[in-house]
Amino acid sequence: MGARHRQRKADQAPIATEAREMRKAQHRAQRHHVHQALHETGIDELDDVVLPEPKATRGRLEPAERDEVKVTGRTFKPWKQPFWKRRRNERRARAEAWQSLAAGE
Repeated sequence: MGARHRQRKADQAPIATEAREMRKAQHRAQRHHVHQALHETGIDELDDVVLPEPKATRGRLEPAERDEVKVTGRTFKPWKQPFWKRRRNERRARAEAWQSLAAGE
């Protein structure tokens, strides 16, 4: 059983396993924190205990919980810049020269 698990883990991309391991560590730390908070209260009745809100570790957040994203009005568009237009014209000229050489031979 363990060999199959190791093989499957070896087939995964390293970045995917790093993210997975980080998520597992965060979840374990959160469980540890909750257990510690319960232990410190010393209350037998769990309905009276108010635990800290868990922090989301995935991308599934409610719109109200998301951080505000600052949108800038200006974005860099390389195809609108003069150097890009020069580059396009140079490539076009090279292609035409190449075609004329190929047609002349």
